Amino acid sequence: MPVPVVSSSNPASSAVDVFTNVPLYVTFASPGLLSSSVTQNSVMLYNVATQSVVPVTLSYDSSTRVVTITPLSVLAESSVYSIRFPGTDIALGASYVIKESGSGTALITTIDIQFTTGTRTYINDTVVDKNASDLSLEGDLRLPVNVKALGDLAVETTYPKNHTADVSGQLDGSNRFYVKFNKALSGTVLTQDWATINAFPMMDMNVYLASGTTFGTGTMPIMTGIWASGAYLWAGFSAELPKNAAVQMTLSEDIVATDGTELGPNQYMLSFTTDRFPKVGGVNIIKTELAATADVLNNEYIASILLKNTVRIIQRWPSFNQTVPQYIAYKYIINRTIVDILDDKELEKALVAGTRRRLGDFDVSIDYKVGQLALKHARALKEADDALDGIDPIKKLGARIDTAIALNYQPDRLWHGVSNRIIDLRFKTYQEDIPASNQSYNRHAKTQNYPF
Repeated sequence: MPVPVVSSSNPASSAVDVFTNVPLYVTFASPGLLSSSVTQNSVMLYNVATQSVVPVTLSYDSSTRVVTITPLSVLAESSVYSIRFPGTDIALGASYVIKESGSGTALITTIDIQFTTGTRTYINDTVVDKNASDLSLEGDLRLPVNVKALGDLAVETTYPKNHTADVSGQLDGSNRFYVKFNKALSGTVLTQDWATINAFPMMDMNVYLASGTTFGTGTMPIMTGIWASGAYLWAGFSAELPKNAAVQMTLSEDIVATDGTELGPNQYMLSFTTDRFPKVGGVNIIKTELAATADVLNNEYIASILLKNTVRIIQRWPSFNQTVPQYIAYKYIINRTIVDILDDKELEKALVAGTRRRLGDFDVSIDYKVGQLALKHARALKEADDALDGIDPIKKLGARIDTAIALNYQPDRLWHGVSNRIIDLRFKTYQEDIPASNQSYNRHAKTQNYPF
């Protein structure tokens, strides 16, 4: 007897860079499915990494033989998912599987359609024509007949995603990246002044650029220019970017859409870093360890600190294995990075300033988050020190890395991005607004010698 057979799907099996917020469609071969068999038990969306079922809504159109699976939330970026139709080989019984419409035969072998999400969301941006019979917008405000109601020109999405780390040197595969707007751009007035692009080594030293797995072999390629195509503003390089490189693209206020809308004054900057070498420690583990402050940590910033501490190990430990790093070196790099980030956020200053405020006759404490970070700082510093104790060559030379750093390192009071560049004044460290204190900025730090 015939069993249900998939004829096509969207996304297709093994598809990549799938939008994270779109419905999923599976079309079955004729005669299709028994509508009553399409249930939450017989159709699943499965997150392969977490091994969990994603909540969805289901619908089945018997005329087109299409099952529509709509996730109830945005899918995780860069993650593998599977549209699963359990067969009787794994299901609890025949009542938990899809059935063929004609014969009612149950699916025997489980069907899995795997795909990988990207970092983009789909946005259906439409322009509304105002007709003579529908002119009113709100109150007494009216538009003339057939005038289009247009919104402001704005950035919709980018590739790579802003502040992404460890991006392929080939970018989109053709050494290009883009900013996508919510309207088509006017290529007729495009000039090179529409964007300023800065590409540089993450360590501000060409010796730490890498091609493949060798330091000093990478070079920064020249820009081939910028160009507009529809809603996209593209920028490209003449060749693949090396590892350990950073790119920053600042948008001009002169960008114009085809309808004449101008981007205007803005502070938008797209920035990202390429894949690291050696790639010791991941951005996500640092964010997990620093969950209490992860919302203000950029991936590219974390990657640059990880690379900096990796280079420290390389310079001081001749037997360091760049391809398969020793665990003791990995432990040092991770914990030293945690300490550096917390120092950069001036945890010590926050503790000295205090977090208790007087509210009438009460003392109000808001120091739980600072306390969590203080414990994390102390533990990471100890574990980094323990890791150093395990690196015999360094001990024998008497070149304790943390001591050397302490003699030459004074944290300043500004937030830095890749290559130690100040990325935005809004990231200057200050305590959060505390209603009980009636102070907007408490002990706002401006210079490295600002008194507590």
